[in-house]
Amino acid sequence: MKKVAIYAGSFNPPTKGHLWVVEQASKLFDEVIVAIAINPDKTYMFTEAERIKMFQEITKDLSNVTVESVGNRYLIDFAIDKNATHLVRGIRGSEDLPTEKTILHFNNEKAPDIQTVFLIPPKDLEDISSSLVRGLIGYDKWRDTVEQYVHPFVFNLIKIKWLEKRWTKLMSVFPAGNKDVQQVRFQQLIDSYNGSDRHYHNLDHLINCLELLDNYKRYSNHPEMIEYALWYHDKWEGREDAIKLAQDAATCLLDINEDNKEYIRQLIQITDHVTDTQNNIDFQIIKDIDLAILGFPEDKYLKYTQDVRKEYSHVSDELFKHGRTDILNKFLAMSQIYQTDLIKERFEYQARKNIKAEIKRLSST
Repeated sequence: MKKVAIYAGSFNPPTKGHLWVVEQASKLFDEVIVAIAINPDKTYMFTEAERIKMFQEITKDLSNVTVESVGNRYLIDFAIDKNATHLVRGIRGSEDLPTEKTILHFNNEKAPDIQTVFLIPPKDLEDISSSLVRGLIGYDKWRDTVEQYVHPFVFNLIKIKWLEKRWTKLMSVFPAGNKDVQQVRFQQLIDSYNGSDRHYHNLDHLINCLELLDNYKRYSNHPEMIEYALWYHDKWEGREDAIKLAQDAATCLLDINEDNKEYIRQLIQITDHVTDTQNNIDFQIIKDIDLAILGFPEDKYLKYTQDVRKEYSHVSDELFKHGRTDILNKFLAMSQIYQTDLIKERFEYQARKNIKAEIKRLSST
């Protein structure tokens, strides 16, 4: 008899613990159906379609695993419809047992032939839950922590969800614009930063910039303008393209005057790191934020240099080395890399240390 197992949950989002259970179940049963459940009393971070997509992606290498929605049904009724022989449940600890016992008895009354199998994840995964992951999002260095607990595909969607919330909040600050167009523009931005050719100027760079702005925006005159400019400043490699797109989008998205559109243009232009900041605190802040990576800890700076090289993989090693060294020496020649005192105090020393180390590495290759 074919052994068909159902592994159900809300998976909001799926974690490495959930994936472990599915992987083990796929070895034990002929067929495993991951059933995405809906609790009408819950508000979900991810839609049902998004959760199905996530599980389909992270289990794509498991040939006997499929993903479906339970719909508005009891799990046991879904299992009966699917001719299931087993229900798989993941147990994180003794605190789960009373609830699981109640569910088991309920299911046995309706379908005594469907057996329940409990799987206990290894110690490093047993305490990971969807609620734990959601609760970690947004705190300082949250990405470093969350990344450990979920599949890379899921992690990427979590970042997009964080950015979507951020974008929606920013749009609400400006006078009412077209909501549908705002969503389209958001997706266009995400598609750009999420491109396969984006190794450094990607979602993480955008999130880094926005999080840094949160630390310093109280010193700015127009924090919402800076934030809007940050969304667009690296949408395309060409600065002028980014400026034009931002201004065109502002016409559709934001009910703002021509002076404000011009201010957005100037803010984006400043991130070319050639244009003078004109002693404007907003210009200084956006410039410093874009350069903050230079002063990140050594391990993060090293990854940044590797990612930049990947983005310029079309450039020969010799040309890249000379061009990169020239840029780095120009930073070292500045009396101060960062314009604002607070950002300078945080990043200047480490930036100079990182830059000198990179120049040394480049000269030895």
